[in-house]
This record gives sequence, structure tokens and C-alpha cells, in this order.
Amino acid sequence: MKLLFQRVLMWVNKTQRSRFITALFFFLIFFGLLLGDGKQGLVEVYGAASILVLWVFHVIYNKPEPTPLPKQIHFSWVLLFVATAVSTIASISVGFSFSWIVRLLSGYVVYRLFVDLAPNGGERLFSRCLLIFIGAAGALSLCYYLFPGIRSITPSMNLLSASFGHSHLADLLVFVFPLVLVEVFSSKSRLRIGLLVMYFVMLLSTMARASWAIVMLYATFVFRFANKTAFYKKALIAALSIVVIGVVYIGLARLFSLGEETTREFYTRPRSLEVRVLYWQQALDGFIDSPLLGNGPGTFSLVSFRHQRYPTSSSWFAHSQPLQILAEMGVVGIVTFGFLIFSHIRFWYKQRRLLQNSQTHTSLIWGLALVFIYSCFEFVLDYFIVWLLFWAAAGVITGTTINIKSGQPDKSIKVAVAAIGIFYFFWVAGSSAGIFMKRHDIAFFLAPFDTTQSLIYMSDVVQNKHPLGERLISIFHRKNPRLLYEISKTKKNEGNIVAYGNYSKEAVFADPQNIELLSHYLAYLTLLEDGRAGDEMLQLLRRALPKHLESQVNALQPYAREIDASIKHYYTNERPRLRERYLSALYVIGLHHWQSAPQLTLSLWTLAKDTLPDLGAIHVEIARLYQHSMHDDSAAQAVLQKCTAIVSARKQCEDFMNTELLPPGDFYDALY
Repeated sequence: MKLLFQRVLMWVNKTQRSRFITALFFFLIFFGLLLGDGKQGLVEVYGAASILVLWVFHVIYNKPEPTPLPKQIHFSWVLLFVATAVSTIASISVGFSFSWIVRLLSGYVVYRLFVDLAPNGGERLFSRCLLIFIGAAGALSLCYYLFPGIRSITPSMNLLSASFGHSHLADLLVFVFPLVLVEVFSSKSRLRIGLLVMYFVMLLSTMARASWAIVMLYATFVFRFANKTAFYKKALIAALSIVVIGVVYIGLARLFSLGEETTREFYTRPRSLEVRVLYWQQALDGFIDSPLLGNGPGTFSLVSFRHQRYPTSSSWFAHSQPLQILAEMGVVGIVTFGFLIFSHIRFWYKQRRLLQNSQTHTSLIWGLALVFIYSCFEFVLDYFIVWLLFWAAAGVITGTTINIKSGQPDKSIKVAVAAIGIFYFFWVAGSSAGIFMKRHDIAFFLAPFDTTQSLIYMSDVVQNKHPLGERLISIFHRKNPRLLYEISKTKKNEGNIVAYGNYSKEAVFADPQNIELLSHYLAYLTLLEDGRAGDEMLQLLRRALPKHLESQVNALQPYAREIDASIKHYYTNERPRLRERYLSALYVIGLHHWQSAPQLTLSLWTLAKDTLPDLGAIHVEIARLYQHSMHDDSAAQAVLQKCTAIVSARKQCEDFMNTELLPPGDFYDALY
């Protein structure tokens, strides 16, 4: 077959072959726009398949001997792969890390592919194809708005539809902005203004405010230092005016379309920034856990589960690539990744005199820079398509600046392709066994690194002993809370109470805010006869609640025995809602002791209030405790008075000021 292709395509010259490979690359990743982010299995397998197809055609067309890389760049890549392998060995989830390694290998293969293609006019070709690709992506994104039904048949979190308030098409638009400026100001066509206006309309439609800021800053920079022709000035002023007018329009539309209270909350609470700060803090906490090697490549989601301080405040991504690398791979990872970037910048700068098309070259470098800056505030590079484009562009830039035509090429590219092929085979074979044969045991053993297959396997064998499966899960998914939970259920069914407790404890410690896991572990605590339930509950509180409340949790330690009794009483009898969340637990445990141990109740309820101060009911209950158990009316009124300073709790507290308060317990239902 290979010989046949070679004979058929012998007439195709080298430049045309490069054009075909480049066009094929953009054709393949175009369909990837419809797929989700890098945490979905379909994205991984499609990316691997695309890389293999590209490499097959590259081999058939060009019979390549890979272009030798400059020593420093080659060494930096090797160093990054070594750091990734070492970090994977210590990973809290080798399965997640394995998938991330394949992702890194894919980026490397694409990078080397375009290093080979670039000397044959690949730089200009790549730039033109990139502009066409982004334009087609924008048109397809418009279809999402016009025909919303499309969203139901494509994976969520793709690069075309809006999610969590904005469209990630902005990731691509930021990347291509320097190229757009080059095309606009190097062309003499009257359509250039239309091109610029269309670009900014597309950018505004994404509602990605961080991308607006980056584009405006870059445009200002270009306006300040570039050749300032009259047209140039007018065009940039027009473009920036479009952005400003668009932002004002969107702001006013939001203002008048929302209710007064909602609008006030929207403008006084920068929600997206607040959420990002939480994720950044989680990344730093993960880094502190394992500063040298990190928690393992691709494991930030597990780090986020473990360190989230409020329910549903976890994320698959840190929304900051440097912080995510720091959490996942520690100092070793951030240093090696930084060295890789530095090596390229150093080499490009040294070779700048060899460039034949400096404008295109410079615009691609600036595109990479803008994407990287944007990735410090968004999960831009966590999209597989953006990741491939990033390294393809880096390969093109490197390829046009390499003047090394001799020496022994390394075999790393072949090893990378082989590793991707092995991953692809086992993923496809495993999925096929599960879908068509309904043999999830075979699917699991073929692809134990895949979390989905592991979860299905554990669900299928929940009634049976599975020592080998458990062993594989302990290797590939050591700290994955969902899989630890599934194993704990099997141990419970087997009657192995010790293992049931150990696995359920590990699960809830890996994801302390998960209500289902908490309920499962509390059920185990009720079986204990040694009085450890209270101490275990305090351990959970230390992990689950904000760190500034740790001293309050520690102050509860002398009451561990009373807490133990309350857990068993409320969980097994009339108060099953104890299992629902930590705040509920604090409240009902305190309710059990408000007459016999009012100081314990006060400590528990104060901790609940400080955990969620917006909930007025808990303030009222504390006031009732002061009045009926401690007989201190002034303290009760002081609690209610302080409560009125909290906007969301004010109304409920005002209703009870200067009135006779009922005994505690009346607000039980309000606290759920």
C-alpha cells in the first residue's frame, strides 16, 4: 500500500506535499472544534487518531528524516519529558498523568512535524491556513447561536458554544490577532477595514472580558511603537472604538435587563474573578502538599476536590497555566517547562537575521505570547486544539530559523508516535469491548488508565471480590475519590469493615465537600464502638472548612466524646439530615446539647455561622441559645444586631430583634 501511494504521488513536489500536510492538519483539528476540553475521553482519542493520520501521510509523502533540533531546544524537550515521567511515578492518579503524557507527546509530534515542513514555505502557508481556520470557526460558532439545537448533539465545553458566561472562541481569536493586523495593514484592498471590524465583532460576541483586555493592550502597544501612517492610526482608533462601544453596550444591556438586586450583586461581586482566586488558592495549596514533584501531571481536578473550601467550588483546571503546572508537577515541572519556553525564545532571537518573512514570523511569535499571557487567567491551553495549534506555530517558527542541515537526527519523534499509537490501540480496544461486547471487565483490563472504564468496572463487580482490579485501581487511581468510594462499597458488601472504613475515609479526605462521600463515611462512623467518631468528625472539619476557622475546630477537641454520641444519635434516629453537609452536622450536633452543654453548642454554632455567615437562621439560633440557655438577653440582641450588617442575612435577623425568642430548634428546616 505504501509503495502504491508513493508511485501515485511521485509527481507532487516537496512544496505541494507540505501544503497538503498543513491543509490536512487544519482539516482534522477543525472537527476538533466541536469536541470538548481536554478532560473528555473523546477528545483524547480523536487527538491521538489525528496525530497518527498526519504522521502516516507525512511518512508516505516525504519519507522524512526528522530535522535535527538545536541542542538547547532538544535538551529542554528531553528534560521536560524526564520531569513528567518522574512526576508521574509519584502521581496521585497515574491514569490522569498517563493521559497528560499522551497529550504532551501529541504536542511534541506536531511541533516536530512543522519543524520539518516550515523550510518549504511553511510559515506563510501556516499563517494563511490559520486565518482561514479561525474564520471558519467563527462562522460555525454563528451557527451555534442561530441553531441552538446543535449544542445538544455535541460535547459541552467546546470551542464554539458559550459556557459559564463566555465562548472559548476567544482563545483562538487572541492567538490570531497579530496576524489579522499584519494582513490588514499590509493589504491595499478596501476590504481590510471590513476584516478588522468583523474580527472585533466576533471577539465581542465571545463575552470573554480577559481576551478584550489582552487584545486592547496589544493594539495599544502596536499603535505606540509601529509605523504610524494615517490609515494605521484611523484603523486602530476605529477598532478600539468598536471594543469600547461594545463593552459599554453590553454593560448597559446587562444593567437594564436584570432586576435591581441581581444587577447590584452582578456589579458589586466580581464572580468570575472570585472563583478564579479560589482555583488559584487550590493550586497553591496543592503545591504546598508536594512542592518538589507536584501531585502528578493532569491531576489538578483531584487537587481542587481536595482543597475546595465550599461545595461545588472545584474545577477541572486552575484557570492559570503556570499555577496548574506548579500544582501538578511542582518546582521540577515549572522549571523544566520554563526552560523549554526560554530555550525557544533565546534561539528565535539569535536566529532573527535569517528570517525571510519577518512580519509573519513576528506575528506568530506575538500570537504565541498573547495565548500564553491569556493562559495565565484562563484554561486556554487545556483545550486540545489550542494546545496543538500552539506547538504547531512554535514548530513553524523554529523550522524557519533552523540552518542546521547536517548531523544525526534523533529518534525521539518515532518513539513519541509509537507511544501515541499504543495509547490509541488500547483506548479503542477497551471502549469497543465495553460498548459492543458489554464486557466491562475486558475494557477495564485493556485500559485501566481510563477513569470511565474503571468506574463502570467497579459498578459491575460491586457484589464480587476483585483483588486484581482493586490492585490496578490502587496503581492508576490512588487518590481518585469516586473510585475509592466504589471500592469502599465493595468492601462493605464483603463485610470487611476495616477496609470499608479506610477506603471511605480516604475518599472523603480526597473530596471533603462531597455530600455523598460524607454520608457514606458517617454511616461507617456509626458502626464504631470505640468512641472515635467524634475525633474523626473533627478531622473532617479541619479539612473541609476554611483554614482561618481551624482554631475554632481545635477548640472543640475536648468535646469529642459528646460529638461521637450526637453523630450516632442523629444519624441513626430521627435526624438523618446530618448526612447532608457539614453545616447541618454542626447545627444538629449542637442542638443535641443546647441544654446540657450550652458552651459546646455555642462553639459549634459559632463555627457554623463563621462558615456561612450569609445564613440568617444560624444567627437567630445563636441568639435563642443566649436567651434560653445562658439567660443573657443583651448578648442575644448583640448577635442579631451584628447580623443586620450582613446584607443577605439582615431581613431574617431584623424580624427577631426586640422580640421574645422561642427556644432553639424551631429553625431546623431553614438550615437545609
